[in-house]
Amino acid sequence: MSITICTGRSVEGYDPNSSSNSTEAVAAHIAACHETTFTGAVLGLRERNGYDDSDFYALVWDEEQQRTREIQYATTRGWTYHNGASIDATHDVIAKAVAHETEIRFADAQQRHAETVRKGYTARATVEGGATVEGVIAWIGTAREYSKWAARYADPVKRYGIRVEGRKGLVFVNADAKGFAFDAEPVSAEDMIEWRASCEHSARAHFAQAQAIADKRDPQPEPSSIVDSSDADAEGWMLYAVGEAFAEHSMGVAQHVVDESAEYTVTGVRASGDVMEARERTAFQVLHTVARYAEADGARILHDGHGAVRIERADGAYMVLRPVRPAAEEPGTPEEAVSAPQTAVESVERPEEPQAGYRDAAGCVWRFAGYNGQFPTYVETHVTHDVPVHERVPVDELADVLGPLVPLAPGEVVPLGG
Repeated sequence: MSITICTGRSVEGYDPNSSSNSTEAVAAHIAACHETTFTGAVLGLRERNGYDDSDFYALVWDEEQQRTREIQYATTRGWTYHNGASIDATHDVIAKAVAHETEIRFADAQQRHAETVRKGYTARATVEGGATVEGVIAWIGTAREYSKWAARYADPVKRYGIRVEGRKGLVFVNADAKGFAFDAEPVSAEDMIEWRASCEHSARAHFAQAQAIADKRDPQPEPSSIVDSSDADAEGWMLYAVGEAFAEHSMGVAQHVVDESAEYTVTGVRASGDVMEARERTAFQVLHTVARYAEADGARILHDGHGAVRIERADGAYMVLRPVRPAAEEPGTPEEAVSAPQTAVESVERPEEPQAGYRDAAGCVWRFAGYNGQFPTYVETHVTHDVPVHERVPVDELADVLGPLVPLAPGEVVPLGG
């Protein structure tokens, strides 16, 4: 019924202040005194609870204004018991609402980036005396005059520490200081794509209930933009889908071709011919990148069947997204390679005949005592260096501790403790 609201008119035989109206009078009142609007355009419902009363709102798509807006259709503050609303948005309306909300969220994300100060940004400010300083922001905090108590009731003013070349320490200024300005980091085309994809995902989540109701009421046929070809080109790429504006199945395309268990490396070439710098991306980020392009008219989504994705745009630009996996998980890895040890163990070659021992500069003898792990060790035969008897020392530490060493003569035996 979309939104049904009482117009305020009355009919003979119906008393809004009475509970004893006949069924016929109530039916006549509803038919004559209520109007239904926004049929097929209600996207969501909510209730706002107050201290004493509740108000009821419907989110609708306004075709005339080409935007979403909320309408209050009922309240407990007065007689509105015959008013009502239900979610009935069509697929076309949902697509328009998603596109509209995506642009709003995307613009808001860009505005937040432009207004958010971060460490490492170049900033300028006018300090006491009227001098203008410029440097790099090295500290971000809160102005002292705004206490923690005040911060509970008002947004505290930010304070920044600027490292100025030639000055000792930092120059501190408030965000509302005269002449304060900063240079925000430029946003790459790739980041813009990911931002917009994330905004679109949030917009679709916002209208998820309306989408589910529309799918149940009016199931859509398989989108014609999905090709799912099994014919691979010379490089092994298979065409899965062609981009289509407002495609409601964009995330399904992404989930089909992306390996959600892997991290990704992204490379590509821009329309200008410039090569994109390789970037690391999570599977979540890659999902939204692919979904975004699935909604770009004419974009081609290709895959290799093993998680790698290639996106080709109509302007000649393309992007390759390859999963990064351990060697054992690469598709097509020989079975013997999979079973091979994954960690190499560094080995140290033992001498065939270790030295019997050494005599140090003080005349003390250090006798071979076996191996300590991979290294030959020696034990002192006399307590002359504040080293307990039987203390084992690696051979490469002897000279560092005791100075020059003289190897024992072959066959020379020195009894322990003698």
